Amino acid sequence: MSRPMFKNVSENINLGFCSFCGACIAVCPFKNLEYDYSTPSNPHVGPSTYCDKCRLTLCMQVCPQLRIPDELYNLEKYKFIEIYEARSKDTEILKRAQDGGATTSLLIAGLRTGIIDSVIAVKRDDMWHPVPILTSNEDEVLEAAGTKYLYAPSLLKLREAVLRKDINSIALVGVPCQVRALEKMKKQGLRHADKVKLRIALFCTHNFTRERMQEIINELKLDFKDIVKMDIKAKLVFTTKDGKSYTYPLSKALKNLRPACMQCPEFISPYADINIGSIGSPKGWNTVIVISDKGKEILEEAVKKNLLELKPISEKGIKLVLKFIERKVKEGEKHFKEYIEKYHELLRGSYLKK
Repeated sequence: MSRPMFKNVSENINLGFCSFCGACIAVCPFKNLEYDYSTPSNPHVGPSTYCDKCRLTLCMQVCPQLRIPDELYNLEKYKFIEIYEARSKDTEILKRAQDGGATTSLLIAGLRTGIIDSVIAVKRDDMWHPVPILTSNEDEVLEAAGTKYLYAPSLLKLREAVLRKDINSIALVGVPCQVRALEKMKKQGLRHADKVKLRIALFCTHNFTRERMQEIINELKLDFKDIVKMDIKAKLVFTTKDGKSYTYPLSKALKNLRPACMQCPEFISPYADINIGSIGSPKGWNTVIVISDKGKEILEEAVKKNLLELKPISEKGIKLVLKFIERKVKEGEKHFKEYIEKYHELLRGSYLKK
């Protein structure tokens, strides 16, 4: 593995190759990277004097946007054991859920059965700032229900988790690039990854910076404080406290996406135990893709605990999921090649695929 030409992820951030997963914050030995509300879509990088002392460059080694494995640009990597339509049987979960509440149901089932003792997920404040949490409390897990569509540094909570003796079995909920970062931590032999026993990935085509979302909100003459739900259904949909819905063209919203999202090949994560989204299932249901035996175990426990109902997914639904997987892989490969040509000299070995 070639040594990066940079001492930290600053240049990566400046060029737009940051999906703000929080991994670099978690592993920095000097705590020189932090989550700062004044930079809500990037890690805040502290004085370079700390990085001058660092010989590990762990922030570079665990970044999911650097050295993306070749295997992820190969459709053969995206295998799964089972696929279902799923919906929570808990009315409180369904009230808060984005779609079918499958993710929250699995987390609560895991806590109740002891498969996990803690959860890393993302809540939000009234202004839609993402708030990563590490919790064993079911009510707090419930508060984290619903999609935010914003970069959220969930993995930063591993910095706390690795120091706590009362936490040994974490369920991580994140988008595929975050699960990819966790896989990198594991391959680096970092303790941060050892405590994560269940990986739940959410379907993802892209995310938005909070700054970009603020621009969209301003165009619609809305206020973050009035928005109770965001959704993507061929367009951006914002639901407000008074029950009204406001839409924004998705094609317009997607302009100027970060290279981080453009180059990413993962609609689902092959490194996760289970993947969850809405593509391929009817309204009010989730599509659940089981990748590992651990994923199958947690799904079966949620059904046993009467928290989740399952039914076979339609052939049409499967084809749609496969279409999204293929499209993301092809688009990621295309943009990756473009960025390599554009930034090759600048990024050199720190960015080239392994």
